[in-house]
Amino acid sequence: MADKKESKVFAGTKRFKEAVELINSVDNTTFSKIIPLIIKHLSTHQHQIFHKDEEDHVRELLSFSADQLETVLDASSYIFEQAGYLNLNADNLKRHLELAGINDNIATTFATCWQTHRETYTSKLRDRSFGAPLTLQQIDWRLNLTMGHTSKSKTKDFNAIFNLHLSSADSADENTPPENLAVEFSPDRLADFYDKMERIQEQLDALTGQ
Repeated sequence: MADKKESKVFAGTKRFKEAVELINSVDNTTFSKIIPLIIKHLSTHQHQIFHKDEEDHVRELLSFSADQLETVLDASSYIFEQAGYLNLNADNLKRHLELAGINDNIATTFATCWQTHRETYTSKLRDRSFGAPLTLQQIDWRLNLTMGHTSKSKTKDFNAIFNLHLSSADSADENTPPENLAVEFSPDRLADFYDKMERIQEQLDALTGQ
């Protein structure tokens, strides 16, 4: 096990620490069959890693709840994404995983999988970097409260609505009005979105810190 220093690659957020505990509890032989599917999912950019019946089987295999499985899958995806963005080799990935608290055998399994699929994944990552994405110019937001439909109902549904003002980075006409995209989040979805924004910020911090 590496020295207990703080990893500069994997920030110790509460959600990631929860994922580390869950990952460490998994039988390594079982886990070694699952993580190749995760990185292949990232390479193909599919919407879901597992179909519903496959996910149920994996949850039963790992004795995880749906939320626990989602935490592990998200964290595993994050690990490979960080390795790709920072162009880590297998040895460096293993070292940083150990610094983040992941057991030696599990860290070795991640590193071995990364060694096998690194070239394919980083190639797909470079392909996705080209093109002219829309640029966020401004963001507005508001909170929305929906009451129950009857006078006796006390049900309250809260959500947040974001209005994103987007423009094309290669637009030839600067006077072209921005495109507007309205996005609605439930409290749970907003919390999940916030976690992903934290992940992106960690990746940017790691890149600028090199």
